[in-house]
Amino acid sequence: MKFRKIMIFVIAVLAIVTAPQVLYAYTGVVTVDNIQVEAGDIGELEIRLSNNDLPISGIIIPMYKTQGDVTIDSISFEGNMASSGFFGSVNPSGTIIDTFEVSILPIFGQTPTITASEGLLATIHFSVSPTAFDGTIYIDSFYTIDSLPLSGGGYVTLIKQINASDPSGLITYFPDFVGGSIIIGSPTDVNDNDFEKGLPSSFTLEQNYPNPFNPATVIKFALPEASQVRLEIFNILGQSVEVLVDERLSAGIHQVTYEAVNNPSGVYFYRLSHNEGIETKKMTLLK
Repeated sequence: MKFRKIMIFVIAVLAIVTAPQVLYAYTGVVTVDNIQVEAGDIGELEIRLSNNDLPISGIIIPMYKTQGDVTIDSISFEGNMASSGFFGSVNPSGTIIDTFEVSILPIFGQTPTITASEGLLATIHFSVSPTAFDGTIYIDSFYTIDSLPLSGGGYVTLIKQINASDPSGLITYFPDFVGGSIIIGSPTDVNDNDFEKGLPSSFTLEQNYPNPFNPATVIKFALPEASQVRLEIFNILGQSVEVLVDERLSAGIHQVTYEAVNNPSGVYFYRLSHNEGIETKKMTLLK
């Protein structure tokens, strides 16, 4: 009888994942920060929900970390956007090696809802090996399909995918996901004190900040010598959206504010062309 109760509970939990695949115009987006660190550092990455336009009563986020010199030590839920009727969980608990699942679920017997349009879901706490090499560790989501055997025979299909439940528990929403990254590297010459220290030693294009952004973000780049410069924005189809800079600039640190007031949410690319070549980086607009 005890085993039967456990199986009923398991099937009830899976209902959140395998609820009817009804398509609703849900615009929610889960995002993970991008951060630059050095070997031996400790840091935090925020997991956030934006554009939440429908009440939800739970969210499950399967994630993974690419291999590298970064360890996820813990994931906390303090100060998140969920009410006191929810609890946060991480599977597996403890130190995370590669794949993991972050969930915010209702406490048994309660039916709370998350109605805020955006806010914090959880915080990833990580540490970087003191001997880490320069490189980028990516934090992303994934999609898998598994079959779980039932005690009475047969199987139940388990779809592991980022999903949220409506207050009834019968409708599943599928938020979009924008992954983040931990960029390991020594400090570059691109910082606010460079003019006091001398000119930059190389052409450098920094990651825009903030990212994701709405509607404005700052793009900073360094020129070790005077150069003809073109800074251009492209959409995900490779179409030019806007030219921010197209002129000869002096050596030094430069920054440009890009305001995407009239552009839709999505992934964009910014490309810097200079005397020594071309550099491109990705950014995300969330409205």
